[in-house]
Amino acid sequence: MSYDIGAIGKVEVVVDGRWTLEDLATFSSHLSETYGFVLSLSLDSEVKQFGAAYSRYPFAGGWSYYDFFRDLNLIIGPERQISVRKIQYASLGVIELTGATEPLRQALTIAFQLGVTGVAVQRLSAIVRSISGTIRQVRIDWAAGTDAATNAERNKVQLLRDASATLGAELGFSEEQRQTLSRLTNDSPLLAVKLLLAVARRALKAQRMHSTGKVVKVDVVDRTTPVETEPPV
Repeated sequence: MSYDIGAIGKVEVVVDGRWTLEDLATFSSHLSETYGFVLSLSLDSEVKQFGAAYSRYPFAGGWSYYDFFRDLNLIIGPERQISVRKIQYASLGVIELTGATEPLRQALTIAFQLGVTGVAVQRLSAIVRSISGTIRQVRIDWAAGTDAATNAERNKVQLLRDASATLGAELGFSEEQRQTLSRLTNDSPLLAVKLLLAVARRALKAQRMHSTGKVVKVDVVDRTTPVETEPPV
């Protein structure tokens, strides 16, 4: 047995206010998608399995992202998928979840921007707009077929690398996780920044549940449940 980043434990999400069915849908879908993404960047031993999902889709439209996040949750397997252990609807209430404890805590923090000030949320929104504009401008310059295209070709890789680093850090991904993302995307800064933008846009939508007091905070109840691992050969 070992206690690794994939160890299963319990996490309590403190909730408040009046929840609608739409709130429940937003909570579950955004958390599940972000959790799968975080876990894919956290399990170095399973990079090859996750890599298949990263290389499968063109990421030119919404369905690519939907299918990508779905695939990540299939790859992590039922034993590490998020399970709901308890829902206590009160003021304050609790949703008790199980999953890979540290990735689950990080996914909740990212997905709902927990503990983040309004200024930080505005900064994230500004970064998303700026990076989206950068991607559009690179494409426009390339289509122009003039000196602008040459300049774009020369600069676009570094522009996108900088954008990926900035957005990844702002979302709270570690340097090690950002390096894993680079490996999973086959060192494509465009794909890396597209996926980070997808996570950020979901977070900006879901953070309203935190700013309106519906998702209050996260408490790690138990992070010590071991997972079985194969003995060394």
